[in-house]
Amino acid sequence: NNNIALNLANLKKAVDNSVANPASAGIAAAMTLDENNRVVTARVSVKAKDAKVYRVGMWLIEDKIAAAQNGSSTIKSHDNAVRYVARGTDGSADYIGYPLNEGKAMTAGQICDYVFSINISNQSIRLAHCQLVFFVTTSVGNSYTVVNSAVTKDLKTTLPFEYNN
Repeated sequence: NNNIALNLANLKKAVDNSVANPASAGIAAAMTLDENNRVVTARVSVKAKDAKVYRVGMWLIEDKIAAAQNGSSTIKSHDNAVRYVARGTDGSADYIGYPLNEGKAMTAGQICDYVFSINISNQSIRLAHCQLVFFVTTSVGNSYTVVNSAVTKDLKTTLPFEYNN
């Protein structure tokens, strides 16, 4: 809705609820960037703190985009814009992540990997202004919740295990 105060209150509540719960899985990633072909590949490792069924996802975001916002004459700069959602091995996009450990529960301490690759075909995307967002989800009832997330500082630098929520 258009109620800014309500949106800010709901966003604050969501962030506060998220950080109140300790991460139940760690995230690490090693990336390679082929600048000539504009392809970024990431091997994402998830380490289970708790025995659960986990999924992992990756999005490419871009900062410092100078463009007018539809419906606004004042918003002309954009950060954290989702440019690509990494697709699974079958080519589909899944916004709750892709199953780890063949969809079975991981044991505490177990590490599972997933490899993502994004062909950044949109030439207007400036690679130097891009980062990767990784997230781990698990099911809670009939929905999924993010149990950990991490953001890289660029498309090349290895990300050690992060246990922030």
